[in-house]
Amino acid sequence: MVVLPLWALVFAQGAAVTAVFPVGLLLTGAMLLVVLRRWPQDGTTAWEDRPSGLSFRAALAEMGQPRLAARVLALGAVNAAATIYIAIVSLVLVADVGRSVADVALYVGLVAGLEVPFMLALPRLTRGMDRTLLILSGAALYAVHVALLPFLAGSALVWLLVLPAAVGGAITLTVPIAYLQDLLADRPGPA
Repeated sequence: MVVLPLWALVFAQGAAVTAVFPVGLLLTGAMLLVVLRRWPQDGTTAWEDRPSGLSFRAALAEMGQPRLAARVLALGAVNAAATIYIAIVSLVLVADVGRSVADVALYVGLVAGLEVPFMLALPRLTRGMDRTLLILSGAALYAVHVALLPFLAGSALVWLLVLPAAVGGAITLTVPIAYLQDLLADRPGPA
């Protein structure tokens, strides 16, 4: 939650945007070392791993069934909004509208930072709601955010867009997981 605001401060001090790459490489290497050293060995976990018994080909065939494939493709379309947002945010918040690289980092950091409390509150706030309707609502909020971003980029009102972005993002990042778990409830590993 603090990484992008920290980058905003670094960029505001004049650091090159490409500084992200060596820092990212070092941090990724450190995380890889932690995973390699701390990942539990097979059979040493507190839970039981139940293999599906399907071959890779059979598992792919199961995912290709129309009942699953249509839903997985629809969820992919919903999650594409996040990809579109990440692709356009730095193109929209540019110097032409009075913004800087620091503004981009701060904006993205605020959205990501606000998604976390919304994700934590989501189960209590949406108990009993239809998951499909909830996913549609989250996608609509996110679409409003993405659609308004270019129009409000040069205005102070752009900072208000972090709220629908965070709420929509929280919904579209968390609810589809439960939705897929329900679709694959009879398969090992989805719970």
